Amino acid sequence: MENLSLNNKLNRLINQAGLNKNVRRNSAHISLNFDPSENSSSVKLTDMAQTYMDEIGLGKQPYLVYQRQDAGHPHLLIVTIKVREDGPWIYTPKPWS
Repeated sequence: MENLSLNNKLNRLINQAGLNKNVRRNSAHISLNFDPSENSSSVKLTDMAQTYMDEIGLGKQPYLVYQRQDAGHPHLLIVTIKVREDGPWIYTPKPWS
């Protein structure tokens, strides 16, 4: 998905989320926050995002990751969908449900 334009990435998420109209909350917005003293490379942050997504059971889902510095501390924002590419909903325990 990394070679797609932002518009194409967004459309992929929207189209896949629309495969199951019965899902009330079909997306997840996640914030991973770090201490201001942490100075991780973007490669390390990408690896952390992938590890986190794997651990919560969404690692095989398409997702977007944004690195932000606007809150006084570095953080990653992750946006993903909870509908598989073949349509079933992915159960995620709270707070992700």
